[in-house]
Amino acid sequence: MKRITAALALAALTASAVPAIPSAAGTAAARPGPSRGVGTITLITGDRVTVSETPGAPRGYQVTPGAGRKVSFSIEEVAGHTYVLPSDAAPLIGKGLVDERLFDVTQLLEWGYDDAHRAGIPVMTKGGSAPKAAAAGRTLRSVGLKAAEVPKAQAATVWRQLRPAAGARTLASGVSKLWLDGGVSPALDKSVPQIGAPEAWKNGLTGKGVTVAVLDTGYDPDHPDLKGVVSQTANFTDEPDMRDLVDHGTHVASTVAGSGAASGGKYKGVAPDAKIAVGKVMGAGGNNQVSDVIAGMEWAATEIKAPVVNMSLSIPDTRGLDPLEEAVNTLSEQTGTLFVVAAGNLRTANEPIRSPGSADAALTVGAVDRNDKLAPISCTGPRIIDQAVKPDITAPGMGIVAARSGATGPGDPYVAMSGTSMATPHVAGAAAILAQQHPGWNGDRLKAALIATAKPGDGMTPYEQGAGRVDVARAVTQSVTNDTGNLWTYLAWPHNGEEVAKKVTYTNASQEPVELALTEDGPYTLSADHLTVPAGGDASVTLTLDSGRRPGVYTGTLTATAGELTVRSLAGAYIEPESYDLTIRAIGRDGSPVQAVDAALINLKTGERARPRFVDGVAELRLGPGEWNLNAQLSEQGVHTLTDRTFTIGPAAVRLTLDARLGKRVSLTVDDPAAGPTGQLTINLSDTGSNGYVREYLIPQGEAAYTLPSSRPGLEYLAYQVLTAGGAAPSRYDLVDRRTGQIPADPGRRFARADLAKVGLTFRAQNVDATAQFARWFVLRGKDKDLRSDPTTVTIPSTVDNYLTPGQDLLWSGRLTQGGYSLVDLQQRPVAAGQSAELWNAAVTGPSASRVTRTGDELAYTPEGLFTDAGTGHTGWDSDVTGTVSLAKDGEVLERIELEDCFVPDWCSLASQVPAGEGVYTVNVSARRDVPHSALATAIDSSWTFTSAHTGDSTPLAVPSVRFAPEGLDAYNRARPGTVTEIPITADGGELTTPAIEASFDDGATWQTLQVRQNGTGWTTSVTNPATPGHVTLRASATGPGGVQVKQMITRAYAVQN
Repeated sequence: MKRITAALALAALTASAVPAIPSAAGTAAARPGPSRGVGTITLITGDRVTVSETPGAPRGYQVTPGAGRKVSFSIEEVAGHTYVLPSDAAPLIGKGLVDERLFDVTQLLEWGYDDAHRAGIPVMTKGGSAPKAAAAGRTLRSVGLKAAEVPKAQAATVWRQLRPAAGARTLASGVSKLWLDGGVSPALDKSVPQIGAPEAWKNGLTGKGVTVAVLDTGYDPDHPDLKGVVSQTANFTDEPDMRDLVDHGTHVASTVAGSGAASGGKYKGVAPDAKIAVGKVMGAGGNNQVSDVIAGMEWAATEIKAPVVNMSLSIPDTRGLDPLEEAVNTLSEQTGTLFVVAAGNLRTANEPIRSPGSADAALTVGAVDRNDKLAPISCTGPRIIDQAVKPDITAPGMGIVAARSGATGPGDPYVAMSGTSMATPHVAGAAAILAQQHPGWNGDRLKAALIATAKPGDGMTPYEQGAGRVDVARAVTQSVTNDTGNLWTYLAWPHNGEEVAKKVTYTNASQEPVELALTEDGPYTLSADHLTVPAGGDASVTLTLDSGRRPGVYTGTLTATAGELTVRSLAGAYIEPESYDLTIRAIGRDGSPVQAVDAALINLKTGERARPRFVDGVAELRLGPGEWNLNAQLSEQGVHTLTDRTFTIGPAAVRLTLDARLGKRVSLTVDDPAAGPTGQLTINLSDTGSNGYVREYLIPQGEAAYTLPSSRPGLEYLAYQVLTAGGAAPSRYDLVDRRTGQIPADPGRRFARADLAKVGLTFRAQNVDATAQFARWFVLRGKDKDLRSDPTTVTIPSTVDNYLTPGQDLLWSGRLTQGGYSLVDLQQRPVAAGQSAELWNAAVTGPSASRVTRTGDELAYTPEGLFTDAGTGHTGWDSDVTGTVSLAKDGEVLERIELEDCFVPDWCSLASQVPAGEGVYTVNVSARRDVPHSALATAIDSSWTFTSAHTGDSTPLAVPSVRFAPEGLDAYNRARPGTVTEIPITADGGELTTPAIEASFDDGATWQTLQVRQNGTGWTTSVTNPATPGHVTLRASATGPGGVQVKQMITRAYAVQN
């Protein structure tokens, strides 16, 4: 799958360019952008996924089917991304008809495609016509795509319109592929001499007469370095103008051809006399789309007719040709334009070369430092599937000083940035210089010449550097060139002894013949080791690959030398190892082929993964020999059959049959005749090995799940169902059946109440009648994956008997939600058969331990737990809060933010750069809420004063809070008028001296001092409640070690009423 992130830097996006200077201390802290990782997402199917996160607990996923949809869901984690796949979408993904990124909730949140930030889903359709309910966008003729926006309110309708007829090879209306129009993000003075550009300038080669198109985030039209340089512009984003709001496009454009006017020529670009055509294809908000980029590519290649296009942007590469790769290859062939593309900046085992740098025709650029050593962030090869060498070349990309956009605020006209985004314009500028020297050359010739003359670095492989660092001085002085810069062969198994021959042609532009000595250190045999290239003529050598070589990857270089002249071509091959055909047949419970199959394959030894594509119930693919695991969901009308089976590939073709007729129904029941299923049935299949997997299936209420029995080491099966019983004594049953080493032959299990852990739940009210949602979840001991139930509605106040499954390494937690208010139990504890009790929503609601951290010279505060009840181990937050948070030093406010739209506390975090030396700081919080579910804790005013100095790693500071737990309150958190209320007091999050406590009966207009008594590690005070109905407001102040001072006031802490 492919996700677009440019090869440069935006704070809320996957960065490819990284600013080398920090923002000045005292500037306003940036509010969190759309890539928050939590929120609600409407999928293209109309189903909604809510991703929640609680400190100390695993991330949770709540899936709600769209209106009228009867589907199940599987939740799969791959390479750090979570996919939520509806049962009617997974088969279409497997058939290659639907882009799986449409269901990658991790990526959708990062791109800001959640419901809070976007009302529509941007898509592209290949072939046919877009659904009627979708708003049509631009047409991308080079790749046959049409962009559209699907209103989320109409997503389910659009999905129904696209559903293919039985046996059809396309989606409805002839659409052959539905793509997510994914979010695109952007990926001198010493670097320009490093690549030899000044030597070319001495010969009058400065890019004059050549236009380079820069497709990026726009530019600063007022920057002196770009005055008279930018000749043409076009805006393909939804931003109103060409202004660069993130510095990236300005930096890239000036690296290509900036005049250096603002620095007296010091920061001059590589091709200072070239012209720049700026296509704005990415904006500051992260709302960037593939279709915008392709539209910019078409403009640059067909309208501007630029011989060179710079693309400092990328998306993750996947198997198959994505629209960006197709556009690069097609436009390169049709127009002769050279697309110079960043390799990407996510250098990990799971992130090889990114698209569109993975396209054959792209000149793909990695980054090196000033010593020509590989930059630690630069993406490396191989390309997936065929293992081809990418990048093709490298260039300086670390600490590059170039023009800064004035639209980002006042300051220096230049900024240092790092990334393959910075390396790429060095190569684009070099290509412009060559294009000036050779106006008749097309992109293939320019690409081959730059690769041929690159300087290889010591100790780096071709997968890291391609041919080496670009060398403009050599490129413009070398008289002999070749026609192929990167030659690669992919030979599928079995090889049958065939030979592959490829030709490389050399052209001699000099007036004398040149005798070339040829060597090749890769998998090829040369037809000659010497070659005479006539003056003004051509000569060719044939490279032959012997298929008798052992399977594997062979990288190498074809080198031609004559005196000081050296011409190099990357020349390698991938000879596919032993592989065999696998055929999987899926039979439904009625004996007919299953049309909806969601399946995944994994080699349990190597970790290699594959997703079979089913057509009419049959999937065919090739796999290497070894032990493989198949897990699959066969979905029919309201019936889902799950299977996990292991099989061995080789030494011959393998045929598997998945027969749903052999399945047994999953059923979890209890000996309470009044109890019935509530919400979805969750089934989790996983493997405990190092290359294992986790698949979670969500079966909607009213639909049936069956399993095919299986047994093997490492297999884990878990089923989770909630049952409820109403009446005068409502009950909730959280039933879990966990098996290791097997999917049971009989997945039906009946529980006895006597064997369960009975937890008496007491839900208090905040002095108003209300309803709430209560949900359980659990984690498995030693695992970081949680399983969550659908919430059940409870009356507030009320009591409920909650029966939990004991043992089985289950660690239970819970959550109570009322509107935007959420209380979460962080304890994650095992339960045993017997009885216990839990108290929820008890007064006093107020701050729990403060989350203040120091990282280096940055202080940060997160208002986590600001509305926590008196229950043990809870943390609470109300997203309807308003107010302010500020950080001050010695009385001077450094940062201030508003408390608003805070879905989770992290969204309203405050951070500030502070001096390294020890100082005294104060966090002030003033929070208000006016909500229907609570008439208590209507205002919280707190301040924490503490000392802090420079730290190395992130260090939490001990900044405690004062906690109150009044005794004797009723179900509404009320005391009777005229009574005395005892209030135990504790310090949460650190040590405090005996606090001073005051009470007010008129919302803080007047105060009474209360006597405080030591009580073990805490204290106790007594409040004589007023004789008339009202409220008690509490105020506390205390000190702690190291100069800590705490002040808190909770308005309407509890009520006084008959």
